[in-house]
Amino acid sequence: MTTQLLRTAILLLMSLLTFLTASSQSIPSFENYYSIGYSVGPGQGVILGLDKLVTENNKGAWGIGGLINIRSKSIDSGEQTNFLAAGKLSYHPYLVESPRLDLYCHVAVGVGQENIRNDNRYTGPREESETTYTAWGLAAGARFKVIGRLSIYAEVGYGIGYANMGVTWNH
Repeated sequence: MTTQLLRTAILLLMSLLTFLTASSQSIPSFENYYSIGYSVGPGQGVILGLDKLVTENNKGAWGIGGLINIRSKSIDSGEQTNFLAAGKLSYHPYLVESPRLDLYCHVAVGVGQENIRNDNRYTGPREESETTYTAWGLAAGARFKVIGRLSIYAEVGYGIGYANMGVTWNH
């Protein structure tokens, strides 16, 4: 049952990403932002993201997108693996007049799955458990254009991760 729920969430996220990348609506000077980074905190691990700005006014721009968070760690009796897929809504206020700096905040809501494999290395049989959960996060961050379409980003927040850092490619 939980595997079915996770598959459904992944299909919904993939549909959203397909819509975002295929949409003909674009904003001058803004395009799709693809990112890969590392998250520290509850969602410690690799984080993949997409952000597409869909509307703007004289105060800022709104975007929609998604993120995927993958993490794995060893525990005393085995291994714990987490996978999370979420949709996000972002706001990019025009607070700084710099073509190289993009300030933003976002809220994300999604579904995650945690798998624990207990090897019981010394005694007992091998056990596995699977849990599906609802995940959410709030973050504020900055993206700084390094060269061409390549940027670096840093975020602080609560929920999915406390701090995220990585690189972004806009297209």
